[in-house]
Amino acid sequence: MPAAEKSRGRRVLQVSLLDRLGSHEQASEEAAPTLDDARATCRRLASKVYPGLPLLESLVSTHQHDDLATLIAFCAWSYDLEESGAQHTGASAPKRLERWRKELQRCQSAGRAPAGSSALPTHPVFVALGSLVERGLATMVDLHQLMDCFEIDYRAPRIDTWAELRERTIMMARPLCRIALKRDGVHRERAAERDARAMAELLLSAHLLTLRWQGLRSDVEIRRRSPLPVQDTGFDAADLRSMLDRRGEPQARVPFIRAMRPLIRRTRAMNAEARPLLRTARADLKPGFRYIWQTTEAILDAIEQMGCACLWESPQLPERRTRRIAASARPSRIFSARRDS
Repeated sequence: MPAAEKSRGRRVLQVSLLDRLGSHEQASEEAAPTLDDARATCRRLASKVYPGLPLLESLVSTHQHDDLATLIAFCAWSYDLEESGAQHTGASAPKRLERWRKELQRCQSAGRAPAGSSALPTHPVFVALGSLVERGLATMVDLHQLMDCFEIDYRAPRIDTWAELRERTIMMARPLCRIALKRDGVHRERAAERDARAMAELLLSAHLLTLRWQGLRSDVEIRRRSPLPVQDTGFDAADLRSMLDRRGEPQARVPFIRAMRPLIRRTRAMNAEARPLLRTARADLKPGFRYIWQTTEAILDAIEQMGCACLWESPQLPERRTRRIAASARPSRIFSARRDS
């Protein structure tokens, strides 16, 4: 569990993913793990950052479980990379990102270079990711585009408008959706499939935004950045950090809540745009899409029920709620679009 301490009446989270699991440079100094060990590391990491992973996995084929955990681990580690690597090595953030990019590039040698070759990745996340590339389930283009999104977030963390935030989020969702659809056998798209992919991108984008609102406090407190659009809300990351210690002050809470409510409404509207996908998607994709859609709605409900004060509290769904969502998403159940009460 993350170490924490009390400070001025609030909990201060002290660690990030790299603190818990070690830095990229530390892993690179060791021999590459076996594929099974690499997948186990990815599963451990994915389970920490996405507690609903076992329920989501219950809605897809067993042979897809490792690949799903690998993609979540890659995104989670990349998201945390530039913040905490220096605590282990003192390397500058650009150098850490460069090493991470080189390790990604080595994935294209998976299945080609002999075991132990310096052309192969050594970090467990990339050992597992290389297996996806080798089997044609992810392309290097898609993975580099994902990495581009994380670099943009690092190099230009300030977001000014909702339109910019929405576009950045869709940019990240786009390669993830391509990978997911290829994994399920869609390689060449007809017009209807392109429309379905566009809605899938909206669905995943709304989910990613919702997770950012849910984890806003960690973004501000640990990563010292904020996804809130500055021009639309009037708050940048420094403003939000100064507000963390003022949770009981109306002068801090009221302006933040007023700024947050429109963002929640817009995120919910994105999710609503994707709702037709729950009826029109292929049968094998519907359970996963339903789970993601309903989870997004449930988290947004939780944020609104706490008054949109997600800078000070991180709303969590009760386990019984997430299990009900997963149960309603399974093919054996008749899906109801009504929100789970």
